[in-house]
Amino acid sequence: MKRILLTLSFGLLASAALRAQIPIIVTAADMPVLGDQLIHSICPPSAGLNFTNTGTNIAWDYSNLVPQWQRIDTYKTAVQAGYSSSSIPASAYGYKVEDSLTPPGAPVTLNDVYTFFSIKTSPPRFVAEGFAARVNGVLPVTAPYSDEDEWYFFPLTFGKYDSTSFKLTASVAGIGSLKQQGTRKTTVDGWGTMKTPYFTTPVPVLRVRSEVDEVDTISYLTMNFPIQRHYVDYKWLANGEHYPVLWISTSIVGSTETPTSVSYRDLRNVGIRTASRSMEALEVYPNPASGAEVRVKVPATWSHYVLHVYDATGKLITELTNTNSVNTASLPSGKYIIIAESDGVYGAAQFVR
Repeated sequence: MKRILLTLSFGLLASAALRAQIPIIVTAADMPVLGDQLIHSICPPSAGLNFTNTGTNIAWDYSNLVPQWQRIDTYKTAVQAGYSSSSIPASAYGYKVEDSLTPPGAPVTLNDVYTFFSIKTSPPRFVAEGFAARVNGVLPVTAPYSDEDEWYFFPLTFGKYDSTSFKLTASVAGIGSLKQQGTRKTTVDGWGTMKTPYFTTPVPVLRVRSEVDEVDTISYLTMNFPIQRHYVDYKWLANGEHYPVLWISTSIVGSTETPTSVSYRDLRNVGIRTASRSMEALEVYPNPASGAEVRVKVPATWSHYVLHVYDATGKLITELTNTNSVNTASLPSGKYIIIAESDGVYGAAQFVR
């Protein structure tokens, strides 16, 4: 664990007369626990979603969000999740992060992907310390973090900043390995109240911004498949909820952030179907674009889909229906993001022109 701890002012010395309330403090008691079944509704990401408004005593209002499906994150030990490896501490607990994950170009699929967490002391913190998945749905692979991924250091208070690193290696004898390494920079950059379709009465929240820069490398026999991931999680946390009141994830291209997932704390049985938690990684080829077009490899099960193409500033360039070909002849040089949608299921890809 490598950690840099700073305390930023962010206006803490402002006059008390400007404050209509006192910011809450989030502690380990507000984190998920073993046995939790945390229900959240998921909305389609939108390039126009406002996630930049933050600071002191902000009244966030996301009550107009329209959910399309739900997830239930059930927190289990590795043994309860079907992974008997002793490499993950018996006291750690986690949820299924992905039903399946196929890295672009890789000849393997990871199924039933879990991350396992613990609440630790000295210093008090909530950490990811174990990983588990099944290669091609059959062969189990588990691994502890050799450098744990610290999500939060407690107490979480307005203006707190942490920078940490993380690393793990999971090996499958005779086949290959999965390596993950990166950094996480977390800032509590806002406080106030929030409304959502679930919290119709404003609830006090802290906003936590976590910027993650990581490389995941899958090695299969003699081949390596690196995946560069650079994203930001925005989480509005409340006391006693165990799940963010609102959670927005964005991808970063240059200095531009584009929303990739939106979810909020909710109730069971609201009449919305359940589905996978996050976007599929789609493949674009050729990449970088070398001709007049690029093609997007979408799942074979998608009979009807729409491609949304954005530039590095988040501007919508074009929308295409039921075609995997994107004309790049007139596009300026730069980076582009494609968000694909099919019946409430989303995929994402990036390419360079």
